[in-house]
Amino acid sequence: PVKDIAMTVDAFHRMGLASAGVELVLVGHGGEGFVRPGVQTSGPLASDDLQRLLSRADILVVSSRAENAPLVIAEAASAGVLPIVRAVGGMPEMVSMLGHGHTFASGAELETLLMTESKTSSSARQKRRLAIRSRAKTVWGIESVVALYDKVYGS
Repeated sequence: PVKDIAMTVDAFHRMGLASAGVELVLVGHGGEGFVRPGVQTSGPLASDDLQRLLSRADILVVSSRAENAPLVIAEAASAGVLPIVRAVGGMPEMVSMLGHGHTFASGAELETLLMTESKTSSSARQKRRLAIRSRAKTVWGIESVVALYDKVYGS
């Protein structure tokens, strides 16, 4: 219930995305009850498997009702995946730092974002993927993290 997967699945279906050939993949435990046309579950994934899935994804949706700053946003961004996240915890700040992505506060807002993104052309998605990947490296790459740690803990 905290992950609010039902909101994401409902928004996906209300927008008719499954009939448009779009696929929603639920990652982690407990998604089996949400499988329907266009929706599948992968179960928990090892890091390599998650990276393979992200390399094929265009959008990451995090509909959790409570999160601090989930690393999956940075992981997805490193693969060029656009985050669409609920406006709770540290997630809006992560999207802001990345400079790409969207936040939502309601199912209706999520529906609008999903519909808008489903109309994005393949060439625009590819161009955006490269920009997100580059920005993720700048924001969360090793050099950036080391510089931040040095700023906090340095001499």
